[in-house]
Amino acid sequence: METATVDERAAVSPPPSGKWRVAACLVTFLPAAGAAYGAWSVIQIFRAMALVGSGGIGAVSMGLLEANQLLIAALVAGAVIAGFLAVALATRPARAAAFPGLLFSLLVTVLPCVPVLLLRAAESFLFDIVFVATSRVTGSISDASQHLANLLIGTILSAAAVAGLALVASLMTPIWRASHDARGGPRVAVWVGAAILLLGLAALFYAHSSYLHDVALRGHV
Repeated sequence: METATVDERAAVSPPPSGKWRVAACLVTFLPAAGAAYGAWSVIQIFRAMALVGSGGIGAVSMGLLEANQLLIAALVAGAVIAGFLAVALATRPARAAAFPGLLFSLLVTVLPCVPVLLLRAAESFLFDIVFVATSRVTGSISDASQHLANLLIGTILSAAAVAGLALVASLMTPIWRASHDARGGPRVAVWVGAAILLLGLAALFYAHSSYLHDVALRGHV
């Protein structure tokens, strides 16, 4: 006689964790990939300007705007996936045994912020030297260019490292299964926080992109 509920059977025999593992890794991979693309796009902007021998505020604004569009989409997609994970775990706690552990959840939440924030720092510095040219930028032009290049290269390298670490961590059972419990409450909070954080970063870049669009149309700050 079959008396066990579906949730009770799931608690005894946890569902495969593959789809949850992939979803969790995407929360890290998508923003990291978007940041790497943004940094590479900025590098290509300056290469094109060097080849043509001209440029200007309008060209740089349009280049940054295009670079940020994919990043914003990646951040929103990551936030949606994180929200889905939070809802999936909150509505069915029996999934806790197949879900990422608390340590892994924290890891994939924090990691993608590194390349995204580096790209934001690079864009802010670029804005200072190209758009504002205030005293906040000190040293020679070559020093400023080198600092910008370091930020952009650092963004790409950190994005690659973040994606690699997330993949390796997903394959390490002790990290993947660490801090499991039947409740899953702390992990729900982590995924909700991840969704809010990624949406906040998307809003930050969207606001900046809106300003860049206005600058590109007017041709001056």
